[in-house]
Amino acid sequence: MSCRCLVCQDYGDQDQLDDVDTSLARAVADPGWAVLKVPEDPSWAFTIGLWHSYRAPELAMFGLDADVMHELLNQLAERVKAGHPPAADTEIDDLLEGRTRLAVRETDDSWRAPLFGTSIGFYRATRGVPTHQVVWSDADGRFPWQDGYPGRLADAQPNLWQPVAEHPAGPWRDEAE
Repeated sequence: MSCRCLVCQDYGDQDQLDDVDTSLARAVADPGWAVLKVPEDPSWAFTIGLWHSYRAPELAMFGLDADVMHELLNQLAERVKAGHPPAADTEIDDLLEGRTRLAVRETDDSWRAPLFGTSIGFYRATRGVPTHQVVWSDADGRFPWQDGYPGRLADAQPNLWQPVAEHPAGPWRDEAE
């Protein structure tokens, strides 16, 4: 699949790019990706450039401290760069201390426009850029889709593997609709 992002394709508007797009293009050129933090409550962060540079899915995290997510996504992007992208439906247990684990899930495309608009702007006419959600467990190692996951944590990270229309009511569905 070809990439038609701001770096690969001249759309004739390079002199009109805003500071965000200019910074993204530079970061994607070196080191190969950028991590954008969205400091809302709850916050989220996501990569831009992994698809362009390595044909690997972009990664997104939700509900932790924005700086922590930024660091974790950069560590995962380094793995992508080294040829070891995190695959969907796998768990990662060597990035966080204690019993907290990470899991990788494919995201439904219905979340792309409401949550990743900057990515759409960067990739422009590129179709099918995948995104994987990096989901964190509770302190006992349980994930949101498992029995016993604390309800107080449920709203911190959306279920992006579900279509927006099927997502439980709450802040993330409100954000997307």
